[in-house]
Amino acid sequence: MKTLKPLYFSICLSAATFSAFAQTPAANPEKWTLQACVDYALQHNLQVKQSELTAETNQNNLVQSKANMLPSLAGSASHSYNIGRSIDPFTNTVVQNETVQSNSFNLGVNMNLFSGFQTRNTIERNKLSTKASELDIETNKNTIALQVVSAYTQILFSQELLKNAQTQLATSKSQVERTEKLVKAGSLPMTNLLDLKAQMAADEQNVVTYENQLDMAKLNLLQLLQKPATETIDIVVPNVDAPQESVLQRNAQQIYEAAEKTQPQIKAAELRIQSSERNISIAKGGYMPSLSLSAGVYTSYSSIAQRYVYDGSLVEYPTGAYWKDPVSGSNVPVYSVTRGGHAEKFAYFKQLDNNLRESVSFSLNIPIFSNLQNKTNVANAVISRQSARYSAESTKNTLRQTIEQAYLDAKLAQKTFTTTQNQVTAYQESFRATEQRFNVGALNSVDYNQAKNNLNKAETDLIRSKYNFIFKMKVLDFYEGKPLNF
Repeated sequence: MKTLKPLYFSICLSAATFSAFAQTPAANPEKWTLQACVDYALQHNLQVKQSELTAETNQNNLVQSKANMLPSLAGSASHSYNIGRSIDPFTNTVVQNETVQSNSFNLGVNMNLFSGFQTRNTIERNKLSTKASELDIETNKNTIALQVVSAYTQILFSQELLKNAQTQLATSKSQVERTEKLVKAGSLPMTNLLDLKAQMAADEQNVVTYENQLDMAKLNLLQLLQKPATETIDIVVPNVDAPQESVLQRNAQQIYEAAEKTQPQIKAAELRIQSSERNISIAKGGYMPSLSLSAGVYTSYSSIAQRYVYDGSLVEYPTGAYWKDPVSGSNVPVYSVTRGGHAEKFAYFKQLDNNLRESVSFSLNIPIFSNLQNKTNVANAVISRQSARYSAESTKNTLRQTIEQAYLDAKLAQKTFTTTQNQVTAYQESFRATEQRFNVGALNSVDYNQAKNNLNKAETDLIRSKYNFIFKMKVLDFYEGKPLNF
């Protein structure tokens, strides 16, 4: 079963296309078709939902890696109180015993211009990872759907076995009733009746056994549908014809070559190899220089900031210097003349406008020695690529071995079905003759029961081999790209 798992992955979704299962009779809308069972299971299965979340996460990572090529914009603002001795942020001078309130505002842009193509390679890697995770969803859906197909088929198989057992029981009851009359008439000994009643009890036991088997098959399907065992389920019974004695037209290698091109787990493994190669390129990008651009706008405010307002007058004040008058020979003081005015409080928004400043800078980073970090990253990326190659090869080997096993199983199932058909035909003829002799009293009940049991076993084996052959052939049909219709 473990070997067949990848094979089962692929057949289940396609099994939902079985035309005989696809329509529910209008007269009984509560019956479940195979299509309805598969759809319901896929909608409620937690493993499928988990793989869908993983794909969504990879999609988000892809979007983020693309967004990393855009510039980043950030702003900041601050407000502070300084009491006592502090620095006036407006003049950068020391002030004593003052309470200074200040604001600062900053708006900056950063953009990565070049980083050794790491951003571009990260985008390509995330694209591959996203595609691989989407294929994982299909693989998980195939797994669940195949389990539903198997459980659905098991119910059909159990129902047919139960029907056959009920027919055998009806035959035994008819013989018991007939023999009771003959025993009362003295035509047959009591031992014949006792033997037939024992056979009828065995047939009743078979009916109970197959009823239990049917209940277990239905429970299995309910669990796959995430439904409680307290619910009941009734499925549509299609017209399943006996498989034809056909010869397999293609060998296992030809089937594998066709399946290798379509199976989602193979495609996902190949995408992960490509993703690992991108990881190597990303790691090698660590050896290359990086260039970034930064730009910003800044301004600030101080509660003790003042500005000088001129009123148009002139003011003279001595500078403390003198010059000697060449005529009188006396020292004449030197005065400085400035415009008159007064200091006033600097308004908030005018101060912000006055303090506004801008900057643009480029930063070049050249790696020289990074404690062997880049070398280690490249080496680990190379190892991861080889691991991905081994995983892909293992997946292909598993698929090939699964197909080879399925091909052999189909051939053996074909031989078993053919042999069992011949066996049933022989036992039917034998039982017909035995029953005729028994009815005329020419044969005892022991021989009659033996012939009946032989026929019953042969018919049970035929039912089992019939469904086994059908399923094996449908498996190979899927790999060959044929529609899975009954």
